[in-house]
Amino acid sequence: MFRVRNWMSIAVLFSLLLTACSAPTSPAATNSEPAAPVAASAEPPAEPAAEPTAEEVASESAAADGATPEPVEEAQPDVSDAVSDAAANSASLRTFRIVPEQSQASYAVEEELFNRAVRFVNAIGRTNTIEGELALAIEGNQVQLGENSFVVDLRTLTSDSGQRDRRIRDGWLESNTYPWAEFNATEVRNFPADAAEGQDIQFELVGEMTIREVTQPLVFNTTARLENDTLTATAESYLLMRDFGFEPPSVLGMLSVTDGVTVTVELTAQASE
Repeated sequence: MFRVRNWMSIAVLFSLLLTACSAPTSPAATNSEPAAPVAASAEPPAEPAAEPTAEEVASESAAADGATPEPVEEAQPDVSDAVSDAAANSASLRTFRIVPEQSQASYAVEEELFNRAVRFVNAIGRTNTIEGELALAIEGNQVQLGENSFVVDLRTLTSDSGQRDRRIRDGWLESNTYPWAEFNATEVRNFPADAAEGQDIQFELVGEMTIREVTQPLVFNTTARLENDTLTATAESYLLMRDFGFEPPSVLGMLSVTDGVTVTVELTAQASE
């Protein structure tokens, strides 16, 4: 019995050795420590990167060139400079208000007797019912104009003949119906480069005259002087009556007026705040 058991033990050991030699060898079997489970240590798969936008591409390109990327939005127009310039120009203008009692508007016409000019007989009418403002800035020989206008009440024109004045108001000029003559200045021409305060300055004042609701261009030859806060000026022009829609006066075919009027405006204006 003892021998049988020993042979049986040897046979069992021999079969175990054969089994061990025939089994495949794995790397994990040669490692003394067990390998960690793969599923526990693996990171979740990354999502695919999104395509860059046009703005991001432009920004990255500008960054690569060392420049600051421009904003995508369109720049709004900057009007601050224009507003500042307009405010500066407005601030540089000086405004002078006409003093009626120191001012005068007048007309002069040449009368004809039996179709022959009587040059020593000139009809002259005057009024100091005149008002308005003059706004200007002078720099060298450049004059900037603001609102410049004056208005004359034609109903108040008086001459040396009350009969003539009534005919002007009721018939010839119809000033009772069209009472206002208004001049609006738009430009100064031929202003001298050496103009200085306290001196008489000659130039042309260009604008538009409205009489009987008819507007025509008109140029006044002007002499003006500025002293401190007082502006004085004498302006003279020549106009035709027919240009403003009325005929020259005539009395019984014996006395008539030539179609031409010399208009003179003498102004005194004080600077206003």
